[in-house]
Amino acid sequence: MTVATKTLRVGVARLSAIPKGAVGRSIQRAALGRSLRRLRQSPAVRFDLRLVVTIALAFSMVGLIQYMFAQGDIERRLTEGQLDIHRSDARLIAQRYATTQLGQTPMEEVNEVLEGIATRPGTVRTYLVESTGRVLAAVGGGVIPGTFRRHGADDVLEVIQSRSPSWGREGGAYHHYFEYIVPVALENRTIALEVDVKLDVLDHQLADLRARTIWSVLIAIIVGIPLFFLLGGQWLRAAHRRAVDRSNRDHLTDLNNRRSFRAELKFAFRHARNRHLDLVVALIDVDNFKAVNDGFGHAAGDRLLKKFAEVLSGGRAGDDVFRIGGDEFAIILPETDEQAAAIALERLRSEVESTVLPVTMSSGIAAITAELTDIDELCERADIALYEAKRSGRNRVVRFSEVPARGEQQA
Repeated sequence: MTVATKTLRVGVARLSAIPKGAVGRSIQRAALGRSLRRLRQSPAVRFDLRLVVTIALAFSMVGLIQYMFAQGDIERRLTEGQLDIHRSDARLIAQRYATTQLGQTPMEEVNEVLEGIATRPGTVRTYLVESTGRVLAAVGGGVIPGTFRRHGADDVLEVIQSRSPSWGREGGAYHHYFEYIVPVALENRTIALEVDVKLDVLDHQLADLRARTIWSVLIAIIVGIPLFFLLGGQWLRAAHRRAVDRSNRDHLTDLNNRRSFRAELKFAFRHARNRHLDLVVALIDVDNFKAVNDGFGHAAGDRLLKKFAEVLSGGRAGDDVFRIGGDEFAIILPETDEQAAAIALERLRSEVESTVLPVTMSSGIAAITAELTDIDELCERADIALYEAKRSGRNRVVRFSEVPARGEQQA
């Protein structure tokens, strides 16, 4: 059984023992709230959450990398396909320019080819450009033959000189187009064919890829996390919880240990400070325990400690019991003042005296006050009260507020 499960079960068990009525309901709500807060603070619960977040982030990163590579691949394949088509267009233009039919000029033949290119889906405009940037022929809006290319001729000149095509998204006001520039080798010179295409096709494919990637990541997370826990995650969680349990539990009495006591007390101290609530810490010693160990052996001593722990755990709902040493115990009493805590500890002392023979218990209690700054000061006060209980004859409960000053003790 894990720490988180035990915490919740103990809280539910204690709630069932609370009396009914308005006061009982109020105590139930407070106790349930404390149990839920402790559950949220549980290392096992935090480990589970971190594990789930890690798996989700891992799947998300895989999906993001997949999308980045696929996006580039789709754009590359579309671009290569369009370039092959426009290379064929350039060869056709050169052929039609060289074999002009009777009654037509070379540019009329070329315009027929350009008109055919412009009718393709997504094509915005197509035109032929000289190395100077002057437009020789054009079909489509925004370009007039005899004018110069609107954004310079550097890329056109590079294509003509290198005899290699160029492509890319147009900048400025035309960023929503994709341009292809292909060299056209005529008999006496080389010019360039430019085709501007809408990005709708590419954008639609990329948008579809994004949607499919997001859905695949979500499905992978929804399916992958349960599969991980079924195939190996349960073992990992169990191993972690066993380690947490070993570090926070006393396996003889099944109570939380000193480490857990300090963590719980820090949380309770901060909560009481923030909400202006009462808080009491009780430190408890088993009287005459060494005599039992020496006279009857360690096995008898262990049985006595288990019984002692059972009595302490059967106290008020909402109080937390810890074994912090060999025969040393502690209780955190939230939302309790010193007087009410003394009554609760006196009941436990009486029950120990009558049921856990032959030992008794001594207890020192201290309440949170305005001048206290941390849990160490609170525990030191409880320890002073415990020392006074043992000095005064044992088998008693002493409040820190009742401890006489050092000068009065010496007198």
